[in-house]
Amino acid sequence: MNIRRIIIVIFALLLLSLSTSVAAQEAPVTRYDRTEYNLLWRGFSNPAAMASLQGKVISTADLSARNSLGSLCGVQESPMAVYAKISTATLARLSDKVAFSGGMFFNYNYGQNMGGPVMMDPSYNPVNFYESSDETRGVKVKELYGVNAKFAYTVAPAWTIGIGFDYEGGNMAKRKDPRYRNFWMDLKASLGFTFNPSESFAVGLSGMFRKTNESLTCGNFGFNERQYFTFIDYGVGIGISESIEGLHNYIGDSSSRPMVNYIYGGALQLHFGTRVKNDHEVSFLRREGYYGENRSTDPKFTEHNGMSIAYKGQIDIASGEPFHRIGIVGKYTTLNCFKNEFTYTTSSANVTTVVYTGQRESLIRSDIEANISYEALWKKSGDIYLWSAGAVADFGLRNMEGQFYPFYHTQNRLAASLSLWGQRNIDLGSSSILITNARLGFLIGGGTAYETGQYASGSSAVLKQYDTYIRPQFEYETAPQGSVALKIGWNKTVSEKFSFTLSLSDNVKFLVTEPQYLKGKVRNILMLSFGCNF
Repeated sequence: MNIRRIIIVIFALLLLSLSTSVAAQEAPVTRYDRTEYNLLWRGFSNPAAMASLQGKVISTADLSARNSLGSLCGVQESPMAVYAKISTATLARLSDKVAFSGGMFFNYNYGQNMGGPVMMDPSYNPVNFYESSDETRGVKVKELYGVNAKFAYTVAPAWTIGIGFDYEGGNMAKRKDPRYRNFWMDLKASLGFTFNPSESFAVGLSGMFRKTNESLTCGNFGFNERQYFTFIDYGVGIGISESIEGLHNYIGDSSSRPMVNYIYGGALQLHFGTRVKNDHEVSFLRREGYYGENRSTDPKFTEHNGMSIAYKGQIDIASGEPFHRIGIVGKYTTLNCFKNEFTYTTSSANVTTVVYTGQRESLIRSDIEANISYEALWKKSGDIYLWSAGAVADFGLRNMEGQFYPFYHTQNRLAASLSLWGQRNIDLGSSSILITNARLGFLIGGGTAYETGQYASGSSAVLKQYDTYIRPQFEYETAPQGSVALKIGWNKTVSEKFSFTLSLSDNVKFLVTEPQYLKGKVRNILMLSFGCNF
């Protein structure tokens, strides 16, 4: 075991002694946000925790629009993007024994001058696909929609059972040849139990199943003689190049190919304390899947598996003012991919079937992620804190090796960021609150974008590599950069059950040094949102 792997193992073990939470960078103002903020095990995987909900029914509806301009962005993003989202959510105590939460959303993404990655989220996939030319960039449109629900039922004093359901679907299409088209489905189901004999102690157990499916097809609209190719990336820019017109290629021009994932596992939760409240969760998830068709006439091109170990939790110190919330996030993830080797045979009845002849490893990847957050809220006026401030620190370590025997590419990436924020809520009288929020951020990283190696010499195989998008993405994730964000909003309470909030924010990101591979060093994100509670 080399020094690098020893460091990874030690760091992962250290993370297992920590708790985690989702870090916020602004204090809750609306009645819905304040109610959700105080739920037991908020953001955890146990739906039975909904039983901690107090009150009757509260709902929120939100509409937001965002414009992002500038070339300081990842390879899957657009230098000029427009985003719009509409969403609703409800928290409801239906009876003494039943609590419910649910919501739905729709968002629309429009981006210009987009190319490169074909899949919606390259970081999620064990094998990726890239347009082989940077000259075929064009407009991409992505639409996502979803619905979710959780029910918690108190079966006996201190005993609760809960179920959860979450569905997301969508599609993405490129409006220039070659015209890739994606169809996305993400289905989650969870079951949980809690034992909560008092406000100062609770323990829970939950299980989760998730399936994702991203189907992919491609075609040409124009009538020209140009032949288009896709680079099949097994990891870190190593792989093969294929025409999009082949019947049995990775991306078909007449039939779709699915990227399928099955993720399942369980988690344990613990809550204890009164003035100092501790909430912790440890989870283990297993991942399995494949790319291609799982039938005799069409191949599974690749198969993959992995796992993740994570902790989630937070510590609330609520003995007077200020109110403190501390969180530490830790997660260790692995992902391995294997390329199937196969041939086609045709029977006397003219039926073509797939015959698998072997399997080679094509990707070895591990990720360590950590997050430490702190927030303080003080000077309360009614139910709203007038002052708040906090800090969020993120750390990420990735080791990845892509293989195309006998060649391989390796990448090692380390990145750390720090964000400081402050918020001032000004009571204007007449049930109105002026919300002002400011945030400063800094990111720095390092490592190796990719290195090429060879397991054996004397092979007739030819190295296929494509680093057009590897180097700019690595620079985006590691180059020193800063950010400044400002937000101003107005919250008005019209009645006991109805209020609305209007806000405008602007976030500017910039590179500290001159870019080597990125096409710009600044990005501005302007966002307008309107929401109401009822």
